[in-house]
Amino acid sequence: MKSKSLTIKIVVALILGIVIGSIFNMFAKEAFVGFIDQYIFNVIGQIFLNLIFMLVVPVVFVSIVLGVIGVGDPKLLGGIGAKTLAFFLTTTAIAITVAMLLALVVKHGAGHSDLLNSKEVTAYEKTLKDQNAAEDAPAKQTFDQTLINLFPKNPIMSMTEGNMLQVITFAIFIGIGIMVVGKKAEVVHKFFEQTNEVLMYIISMIMNVFAPIGTFGLVAHAFTGAGFSAIKQLGLYFIVVLVALFIHFFVVYGGAVKFLAKESPIKFFKGFIPAITVGFGGSSSSAALPVSMECTKKMGV
Repeated sequence: MKSKSLTIKIVVALILGIVIGSIFNMFAKEAFVGFIDQYIFNVIGQIFLNLIFMLVVPVVFVSIVLGVIGVGDPKLLGGIGAKTLAFFLTTTAIAITVAMLLALVVKHGAGHSDLLNSKEVTAYEKTLKDQNAAEDAPAKQTFDQTLINLFPKNPIMSMTEGNMLQVITFAIFIGIGIMVVGKKAEVVHKFFEQTNEVLMYIISMIMNVFAPIGTFGLVAHAFTGAGFSAIKQLGLYFIVVLVALFIHFFVVYGGAVKFLAKESPIKFFKGFIPAITVGFGGSSSSAALPVSMECTKKMGV
């Protein structure tokens, strides 16, 4: 019941953020709008995101360590890893195929090359470049460098920099070590279990206290800055993206839940609404990760 109440609050906050942000966008030139957007919407939204990001590395690290230990047999770990990788690559390939087919059929960019020179697109490109400046180097790595960089020289630095692949690799080795050592590492195992309980409590607290108002702040800030003008200019593009996302969400993931997990897709979607709204509001899968962990725990995973 409590979970349903939180979901309703988050969805209401999402809708309110869209409505109020769009109204404020109509009066964007007014000084009071800029003040409210910068010092209220943006502040509460960014505080909420920072609280979530604060937990990303510790949640991933502890969860993977416990997951590896829970397998119980190093031989089984390789099989599970291979299946996970196969599932990830398959769903990614399907996502790319769906996107390309829709783009080729609809041709939503035809006759709209002038939009690439519009001030909205130019401003957005600059924002993306600023945000992704630190990620340009990894994107240009060769295949051998990518493999080498999976293994951290300094795991503490990897955690500080948020290099998730290196954090995952380190967590796998720690988990294997604890699993193989067995009883001699019971204290360490217990420490990770108790740390996981603490992290899950913090996530629950953040979600119950901050999620609705944080979601409202993020969405209201986004729509105050852009409103529906950007959607009008890129309307067909938005429609194609949403159709692709809905196909992948309901058909691919829904089918996987139904036929691979033998569970109800509706139950799965309802259980994941908090993570979905955080991902939407924050435009970040990393921000949604700790919330996803909490959702999976409540769903019995």
